[in-house]
Amino acid sequence: MIIQMTRNNLILRGSFIESILGIRCYNEKDLIYVMLNLPYHCNYRCLKCCNVLENYGGANSTAIFKETSFIQLLRAAKQIGIKTLVIAGEGEPLIDTNLRTIVELTSENGFLPYVFINGSLLSEDTIQFLAKHKTSLIIALDSIQPDRYKRLTGGRGNLSTILANIANCRKVYAKLIEEHEGYRIGSLAINMVVNTINCDEVEKVREFCADDIVFVCNQPTRIGLAERNWSILYGETPGNTDVDSIVARMSALQQPLGTTSDGKWCAYMRNGISVSPDGQVLTCAYSLETAGLYNDLNVDDLKATNREVMQSVEEFYGMHGHSRCILRHPKYKDFIAFLKNRRKK
Repeated sequence: MIIQMTRNNLILRGSFIESILGIRCYNEKDLIYVMLNLPYHCNYRCLKCCNVLENYGGANSTAIFKETSFIQLLRAAKQIGIKTLVIAGEGEPLIDTNLRTIVELTSENGFLPYVFINGSLLSEDTIQFLAKHKTSLIIALDSIQPDRYKRLTGGRGNLSTILANIANCRKVYAKLIEEHEGYRIGSLAINMVVNTINCDEVEKVREFCADDIVFVCNQPTRIGLAERNWSILYGETPGNTDVDSIVARMSALQQPLGTTSDGKWCAYMRNGISVSPDGQVLTCAYSLETAGLYNDLNVDDLKATNREVMQSVEEFYGMHGHSRCILRHPKYKDFIAFLKNRRKK
């Protein structure tokens, strides 16, 4: 087991480390997560974006969120003990007009809402609403230098606005921190995607999180806009500072949020079900290209759906090598082709 040290013993409510530390009672292979990808809306055009869609200014997905199907999914998930609904920040979830309904339904049915956002739309009213439902918030913050932040968000982000929103959020969210057997469980995190532009800021962003915000960092994924910007973000050989070694060193302090105890798997995938807005099964919530490449979601047996997804991943890894994150596998594009050929058989 990898020992995951947390700063001031602060961990994020709903993250897999709760299971590792025994705060939540799950077996290693239990299903813990439902990951929902909403129709794509975003007010940023980040260099790191993994979206492969072009019309980024509005809803550029034909998939429509279906409330009745969502309620059916929640009921099926509840029957097998799933407790956390993850809303992937593939785009900006706070733009979606269905988000409040989703959070309310999630909370009312005994699930923990767990939402990835860019932080630009955190009004005081929104913060109060999310805190009321004990929503775990993971805010993207890739730089605390104004010019860099604007560049990394495609010229659209205003750092002063983000920092003000985070300051308002942390005041409210500090009240949600609870003590549990020597650990502090909070509901606010910062996620930093490390690249050649910002790799000298990792320690500074971590210091910014202090003792009331969980800090986590990752490498970029080489799909979507990130593919086009790869030489800027990562390059074949990172510049003066090795991005991978920085992430590895920081991960020795705390693994990425969804990492299993052995450090080898993304628990959101291995221990979860990912679905598109219209209920199609995905390998993970960010792999939109995998929609339609699996059997229909089996609400009568969600574990069977998870087994199908994991079997496909394990077969591919058996041929091309293992990766903690399927999106970060160097042959991810081959994985899509593999799924399509597998589907034809």
